[in-house]
Amino acid sequence: MLASLSFWLEPLFTAPFLRLHRASPETAWELGPGPYVKKATRGPSGTLHGTVPEAHPRLDPTQAFGGLSLLKRVHKLCKHVSRQKKDGENQFEDDDLSMGFEVAPPESDGSTSWEAFALLPDRPTIDRAIEILGSEACCNMQFLDGATLRAAADDVFAELEDDSTPHARQPLALIYSAMALSRLHHPVSPADKRLRKSPGVSGIRYFRAARAFLDPANCRSVMSLQTLLCMILYTNGTSMMSTCYSYICMTVAASLQLGIFADLGADNDMPEEERSKRRRIFTVLSIADTYVTTSLGLPRTLRDIDPERSLPTTVPPSDVRDPLFGTYMHAELIQILAMTVESNHPFTQPIESKNGTYGVEYSKIVATEEKLAAWIGRLQELSLPAALVANGENLRSQLMLRLYYAHVQMVLYRPFLHHALRSTQQMGRTSLKAYACGSDCVKAAMQAVWLLERLEASAMFSSALWFIKLIVSFTAAILSLFVTCNYGAPTVDETADAVRRIRELCARHSRESDALKRCLEFLESIPRQGPDSDLETKASMWNCFSQSTSSFADAFHEPGSERAEDDDMLQALSLPHLMSFVNCRL
Repeated sequence: MLASLSFWLEPLFTAPFLRLHRASPETAWELGPGPYVKKATRGPSGTLHGTVPEAHPRLDPTQAFGGLSLLKRVHKLCKHVSRQKKDGENQFEDDDLSMGFEVAPPESDGSTSWEAFALLPDRPTIDRAIEILGSEACCNMQFLDGATLRAAADDVFAELEDDSTPHARQPLALIYSAMALSRLHHPVSPADKRLRKSPGVSGIRYFRAARAFLDPANCRSVMSLQTLLCMILYTNGTSMMSTCYSYICMTVAASLQLGIFADLGADNDMPEEERSKRRRIFTVLSIADTYVTTSLGLPRTLRDIDPERSLPTTVPPSDVRDPLFGTYMHAELIQILAMTVESNHPFTQPIESKNGTYGVEYSKIVATEEKLAAWIGRLQELSLPAALVANGENLRSQLMLRLYYAHVQMVLYRPFLHHALRSTQQMGRTSLKAYACGSDCVKAAMQAVWLLERLEASAMFSSALWFIKLIVSFTAAILSLFVTCNYGAPTVDETADAVRRIRELCARHSRESDALKRCLEFLESIPRQGPDSDLETKASMWNCFSQSTSSFADAFHEPGSERAEDDDMLQALSLPHLMSFVNCRL
């Protein structure tokens, strides 16, 4: 392959119109090694344009043939590796190809200097971080056991006592990523350190250290994949969604190289412990991929995968005290969520003439409801007695699983929420099935409020979990929309009380998370309901929303056609059209 590449690159440097003088040091042809120093250059107006290499004018992008220098390096490197050197041609060993990209060359010996241990905490702190990961950060997403982390810590501290061996980068990266995730959930208290200036930055130094030690192009071990998953959860918790998506794609690529997706049958000689680690990594990666791509409106990265392969174990756990019970149930629910998004939320933009509306087959909704009913029935059947749950055993996992369930319900019914709004009901014929779906969306949101308050009362509410921030914002938007558009309705008082409770919850945790702070600002901007409220202002605020939600008959049926109340196709409203009105701050 290299010989073929060298053959095709040869005409580029022998063509008459590209021939340069080798003796001139100012041309891009000169490739001698030298120091790499950058300096700032000023334009005619005196402004800085950036930095350019001082000792290597051939790399200046403003000069002619700047890209030819890089091509020449690739050409000579290919000839050197393929042993096709011409007589009298200089050796290529001393020429560093990375200089052409203006990046620092990697460490040649693969070792880590003493500076790598500047952030390394003591062993009790690492042990505490391991406990946080197992109980909080990786709740219902178990992919990293405490034994693996303790073994990595043992390797790191053992190498501290031995200066003759190079320090391994992978255990350091895993320890630092675990420390970053634990600090995100348990920031340094004010007694140990002054108050943080900006929320959401806890553990950022550990995250950067882990990123420096991890080579994205050389993640060919299970430990590297575990480190990447920790970094995915960290970027997810800090609401860096685009960065999180990049790490998900990186992890998928590394998993393909490692064969994580390969079918490991019974005849495979791989140890059972190794196979279990691989299945758990694949499960958590699938969960993270579904959540992130759904929130970003992108297709899933892991598509067309056998559902059985995305489960952490081949045999379903029968006891809720099993460490993998929550992860198994979570993985099953994620499959239902993915099916719901694909059937109810198209990735293509609806036709503009329909004002953002589109049709969803009612049979698909019924099929999803049956799967959800089977899932919640199995969870309730295997739940612990109330006495054990009251003592705190597996309480966080049980509450979070029910919160996941409420979230899937809201995703299922949210496209039909506008059918439960009074302003929309007055515009045309009401579909009873669509109205029932919209009402179920409000019920699921109110159930989510109760679960969030239960987590807070049990001291298990964590604003570091991105899912918590997602469900709070989603619930607040749904309930506030229902209350504002149904003022004076008989059932609106209970919903208005739920809005008040979610607003107070955001106020109590607004200093911990910017996302909850923004949600609080949105809720406080909503006019309070009461006899002295300006009804005309409220009506004008939602006038555009009422006008955009055209009736089902106008959007989907031929003029003059008669349809029964039991519609086979329900009118749905795309999320961008709905959120554009929610985000208008009323």
